[in-house]
Amino acid sequence: MLIDSALARGVKIDAVGLQFHIFVDDEDEERGVVYSICNPYKIYKLLDTYYDRFRLPIQISEITIPCLYPDSREAEDLQAEMIKRLYEVWFSHPAVEAAILNIRRCTVAGHYPGE
Repeated sequence: MLIDSALARGVKIDAVGLQFHIFVDDEDEERGVVYSICNPYKIYKLLDTYYDRFRLPIQISEITIPCLYPDSREAEDLQAEMIKRLYEVWFSHPAVEAAILNIRRCTVAGHYPGE
């Protein structure tokens, strides 16, 4: 792991950065992939694993949570609810000090405004 290698060379590390990206299609959604990825217990245990290993603060440095159905108010509401719940899980862990979210509204499947 990159962090282990850096620490072994004496590099000072202030925090562990984790990325959280969800990329799914309709088939993944039908199989419940999103619910598996967003399982609060699994997320919290993963945070525990990194904190127990490195004893460093954790920052969620990149977050991608898709809007599964373009131009759907219900899909946007679901996306907002997922973001809210993920932030609750992340910030319930004592090691998490930051989570950086960049929201881009999907208007055509796989494409964003301005692309």
